[in-house]
Amino acid sequence: MTKIKANTLSHHFILTHNLITSSLLILLNKSDLTDDVKNHCKIGLKVIEIIYADLGYNTGTNLLSRKEFDSFYNAFPMAYFNNRELISVDMIANTIELCITTNKIVTVGS
Repeated sequence: MTKIKANTLSHHFILTHNLITSSLLILLNKSDLTDDVKNHCKIGLKVIEIIYADLGYNTGTNLLSRKEFDSFYNAFPMAYFNNRELISVDMIANTIELCITTNKIVTVGS
């Protein structure tokens, strides 16, 4: 019988979500993006963390109603501003990517 060896990554290469987010924040800080774009992207990453925490641990998304997230949600249609838990992580990630690419705060159509 022929033995097949599968290439697998060591568990040392698996990074936690928090470590990845922390690394992204460091890269944002070191980037040449405008301060407004950096701040918008950082808030977006916080929003993603809150959503993932809710999905994984059922912690709720009531933190998203804090005033600190208002400026982030102003870039989205009013339906999301008033119902912040409805926005998808994919939409947030795509918006962050567009903001980094264009070095502008991208607003999503209303």
